[in-house]
Amino acid sequence: MNVAIIDLGTNTFNILIVKLEKGKPFETLMRTKSAVMLGSEGLLTGYLSDKAFSRSFSILRDYASMIKNFKCVNTIALGTSALRNAQNADHFIAKVKKELGISIVSISEEEETKYIYEGIRRAVPLGNDYELLVDIGGGSNEVLLANNNEILWSESYKLGSARLLETFKPSDPIQATEIKRLYAHFDSLMARFNEVIKQHPVSRIIGSSGAFDSFADMIFQEANNVPIPLNSLYYDFSADQFSKLYYNITHSTREERFLFRGIEGLRLDTIVMSSTFTNYLIMRTGVTNLTQSAFAMSEGIAIELESTLI
Repeated sequence: MNVAIIDLGTNTFNILIVKLEKGKPFETLMRTKSAVMLGSEGLLTGYLSDKAFSRSFSILRDYASMIKNFKCVNTIALGTSALRNAQNADHFIAKVKKELGISIVSISEEEETKYIYEGIRRAVPLGNDYELLVDIGGGSNEVLLANNNEILWSESYKLGSARLLETFKPSDPIQATEIKRLYAHFDSLMARFNEVIKQHPVSRIIGSSGAFDSFADMIFQEANNVPIPLNSLYYDFSADQFSKLYYNITHSTREERFLFRGIEGLRLDTIVMSSTFTNYLIMRTGVTNLTQSAFAMSEGIAIELESTLI
């Protein structure tokens, strides 16, 4: 049977359509994403704008057509940070249900973390040593300390790239003093993270999808002059390679970043914030290796659905 999974994120709405068969891993039939930028208006106030909801509805209308074309027997639509915290989301959710037949459910931070973990674990070989897993979103960032057997610790931080852009409104290009302000902000909210990392040192950061897709593709194209293969489940790169990329991102204007190979247009602004957060994690952990996972929350949901087949 075919199932559609929609991840309603703050920056993007992602749809994954999979084929599920008993005793087999899910097969990806189609995946795509669309920039919705829910956080561009009202993310800090908790009241999302009519324009944001209008963009969102238009995208979901297109997704409803895809769902029909693939004859999906079930659709799972999950709202994360922006919809989870928006005080005026009920009307939008009701309209989508009534007019498009898509039922949106806002999931908890704990559920989101679980699905991210399962997605990464399917794509990236994990061992017994704990590693730092991170999913950088538009509204929040999920940070996990985990190995192949368990999640030892996790926390959701309201430090997503869209939220940071709206809060700090950095210069273009961002200035060194503004980066220091961001690091101080991270320190003020992530004291527990820094304690955990001291108790459980890690040697690698694994980032799921999103901004890490752009990091990986930009680094891969710099080395190979071609895009990263579409069927790649993960890509390893060094902290030194990321450091070079981070320098280029933070020393360029939006117009200059438009010419960078491997960057998605929808991340021209947010990548400054997501790369600064990633660089902060590297500094605090001292890791020398990073990995991009092509699987994230949506794939984690597909994995859970595999186990329900009778």
